[in-house]
Amino acid sequence: RPPSWVEASEPPMSSGQAVPVSEWLKTFVPLGTYSEDAWAPAGAGVLIVDLPVVWLVTSKRMVHSLEGPVAAFLEHGEGATILDLSEGHAKSGLEWIEHEELDLIVSLFPTSPAWKIKAFAQQQCVPSAELSQLLPVVSAGCPYGTIEVERPRPFMLEGSIANLDRPLIHTTAPLLPRNAGAPLFLPGPEAFRLAGVLSRTLLVPEGDPRVPPIRLAEAIGMEPVWDLVRGEQARAQRKAVAG
Repeated sequence: RPPSWVEASEPPMSSGQAVPVSEWLKTFVPLGTYSEDAWAPAGAGVLIVDLPVVWLVTSKRMVHSLEGPVAAFLEHGEGATILDLSEGHAKSGLEWIEHEELDLIVSLFPTSPAWKIKAFAQQQCVPSAELSQLLPVVSAGCPYGTIEVERPRPFMLEGSIANLDRPLIHTTAPLLPRNAGAPLFLPGPEAFRLAGVLSRTLLVPEGDPRVPPIRLAEAIGMEPVWDLVRGEQARAQRKAVAG
């Protein structure tokens, strides 16, 4: 079946049962640009579902920095496919929807049974009121240029919440280079929950120049994300693809 902007009646990610980490990582989408069939990484995104549609959430700064088309790298059976989101927007009349103040941007995301993707429903996201300092969190990111692999494979990196300035979250879980827009997870005994979307790295300098700076990652909590995908622009686009 060809890709569709409208998802089926059930969320792609199941809830209420133990789910392997490998399943949660299917919500992670490597993003970049490409020319002449060569894909170059530039960022990442995370998928959420608000029935009957799926949304891609990522970094507004990253998307605006790209000079070529925005393309997702997706597993497809035993191989992979490059999904040109810019071309999809042009053909369907859709466009990115961005937050006026925060480093957030979203797009409706087409789905296909052949793609190995999952998405978080709102009940699988962490309300900001449940977050606190020192709470363990996990970031996801692809270590591009470090380990030779045939396709991007996200690593899981541990840390904790260092500070909360809602909706901003500062954490010691690192944001790897070329992974802006990647998810920040709150791990649990049975399920990972989505805590936020990683935006940038902050360096805290040491007084001694021989000592490397402390690295913190900044993420944006989920409340502004859900506000964005349920705003006026998003409702109009949902109506357009639903026919």
